[in-house]
Amino acid sequence: MKNNKIYRNAAVAMAFLAAGAMTTACSDWDDHYDNNGVSGSASETIWENVKANANLSQFADLMHKAGYDEVINTTQTYTVWAPLNGTFNYDSLNALPLNNLKQHFAMNHVARFNYPASGSVDAAVTMLNKKVMPFLGNGTYTFNGVEVVSPNVASSNGMLHVTNGMVNYMANLFESLDSMALPIDSISRYFHNYDQKVLDEANSVKGPVVDGRLTYLDSVFVEQNILLYLHKAMIHLEDSNYTMLLPSDEAWQKAYKAVKSCFNYKPFTFVKDIPQTNLKKATAENYDTGSTNLDFDLLNDSIIHYMICKDLFFNNNLYHNRVLNDLQTGAQLSVDSLVNTDRSIFYGNDASDMFADARRIDKSNGSMWLTDSLRLRPWLTYNPIIKIQGEYGAAKSYNAGATTIVPISKAEQNPDIQGNVSNGYYLTVTPSAPASNPEAIFYLPEVRSTTYAVYVCFVPENINASTYTDKVRPNIVQVTMGYNDLKGKPQEQVLKVGKTSLFQSDITKVDTVYVGDFTFPLCYFGTGISNVTQASYAPYIRINSRATGKPNVSPYDRNLRIDYIMLVPKDLDNYIKEHPGYKYQHEID
Repeated sequence: MKNNKIYRNAAVAMAFLAAGAMTTACSDWDDHYDNNGVSGSASETIWENVKANANLSQFADLMHKAGYDEVINTTQTYTVWAPLNGTFNYDSLNALPLNNLKQHFAMNHVARFNYPASGSVDAAVTMLNKKVMPFLGNGTYTFNGVEVVSPNVASSNGMLHVTNGMVNYMANLFESLDSMALPIDSISRYFHNYDQKVLDEANSVKGPVVDGRLTYLDSVFVEQNILLYLHKAMIHLEDSNYTMLLPSDEAWQKAYKAVKSCFNYKPFTFVKDIPQTNLKKATAENYDTGSTNLDFDLLNDSIIHYMICKDLFFNNNLYHNRVLNDLQTGAQLSVDSLVNTDRSIFYGNDASDMFADARRIDKSNGSMWLTDSLRLRPWLTYNPIIKIQGEYGAAKSYNAGATTIVPISKAEQNPDIQGNVSNGYYLTVTPSAPASNPEAIFYLPEVRSTTYAVYVCFVPENINASTYTDKVRPNIVQVTMGYNDLKGKPQEQVLKVGKTSLFQSDITKVDTVYVGDFTFPLCYFGTGISNVTQASYAPYIRINSRATGKPNVSPYDRNLRIDYIMLVPKDLDNYIKEHPGYKYQHEID
């Protein structure tokens, strides 16, 4: 389906001549209705009957000004709900810009096809502006809640109903981003920066070729906005049903400040190589002092805006989200989970907190919840866990004879070993000589400029139940982070927990070992480096075996078996410790 707003030239009526006609004779007049001075002739068009009635003169003036007198004066079949003079604010409507008068009034009172008021009526009527209105009654009738006072004025091209008031225009979610009544300038400006009008060649009427270029007699332009597709939220379509969290300007500024801290970009985010042993020997050949292919100011601003908005939309037609249809202001949301259009899952309190102190505002295709604070957990939105599977392979290895990807199924796993190998694979790094200690280096994709709790998961030697191991020994390792500092210089820092910089694995389980905290000064998210190839990507983690003693008597295993490396945002790491059993969406299996 195409986008919703269509702009035309003076031949606007042609757009409505394309549909097939459906004509139906008018039905009974109900005796109890007063005709309010409105009468009609079945041989006249709807427009002719409107124009002939003095009590509809204000409606007639506005329809003529909008150009829709021509539309309802054709042989096409329409139903029109026309308000009596004095039952609506004629002056304010007459002062509207022409496009608004068309969309909000003229097209809001006209529908294709014939909708008689006869017997029991329960119809959802699609108007010319795509709004869907309820037409209800049995003997007496209402249209979108407005009383029909003179139904079934017979016309040659359809039906005219006279109402005791105009049908109020209800904006959809996208249109409401223009609201002047709400303090939402920040999000409105952001979205409308991406508005485009694109020529709809298929529905435009082609004219002659002039100076080698095709011209159009009737140019149809469709309004598009790429953000709606980026966020997978078709909030411009009338047949959709969404819930949108709507940040006020106050909420937007709070969110912008919080997100910005995680996206500190500088014009140097690439390293050309990783030094083998002594980082201090790195020369200018080892790092870029300025990347000219990225506009980092623009990248920073674009990423922050994207991160604020990506989790605001919920499709109410999804089973998990149906409860949002009935949720009202001030009510406590009780739900197991919600799923947004970005496919993020919010459980329990994380879901209900998003709507706390927010105000519901109904729209034609759903509801928006205006809030002064976006209560979205950072780790569920812009600052997630970063996990690097060992089987993707080390970026580099030193003092290593081989790096091998080893599969292990749950059926093959030693039942005496606790836990499971993530993703069913792990990486083995074997030493190049019996007495050497291997090291493995992994690039860390898309880290933010924030503090992480760093974990390395080790697999014991006897993980496979069918492989005999005479003596199972733990690993002992040193872990180093490689990164660029704020001046673009490559640096390394050995991780510690307290005064300890050596970490030993537990041979009784697939052991996720906490190896310390680290704060990255720079953000690498969105810099365009492939997460798959990870070529020339900074920063990195260096894992060194620190086994001692002769190979046959050492208490430690020199072979490194790495399941994954995981960077957990420090605020999440703390929250989990404070809230045992906390359920949240993550990738750990």
